[in-house]
Amino acid sequence: MYTVINGVVIVLITVMLTLGYWVTPLLFGQLEPVLAGALAAKLFSASALLVLGMLTVVILWGVWKNGIFITKSMWPLGLSIFLMTGLYGWVSPAMQSIKLRYPNGVDKLSVDWPMFASLHGVYQVLYLLVIVLMCFWLIKNLLKPLKTL
Repeated sequence: MYTVINGVVIVLITVMLTLGYWVTPLLFGQLEPVLAGALAAKLFSASALLVLGMLTVVILWGVWKNGIFITKSMWPLGLSIFLMTGLYGWVSPAMQSIKLRYPNGVDKLSVDWPMFASLHGVYQVLYLLVIVLMCFWLIKNLLKPLKTL
């Protein structure tokens, strides 16, 4: 069971790292900022739904297979779900509402720039924290068999 769950978490980490630290910089390097931002927002939204859905399935599968005690060891994944829900349900919509007021893009001269920049910073920190939590859980989980040897 853990092999499948580990594989799912590895895929989610890979998707998040690829999107956040490879695809998005390429988009902003190759496209107009407004188009790059719109495309990145759609990709981040899709990845958030993927992460939320798959982590929920992982936790429910763990509870179903091993009982309620598995949830104690899955707290990093549960916290990841909580953080991704906040990003998807609050931070992203708040950023989107600001972007809608500026069809030519939010720039540093915009009245809403400080709020947009703050929300963007919160998003970046929490996004990275989700990746770190999943890595922490994965490493802890992969080292379990070594402790029994």
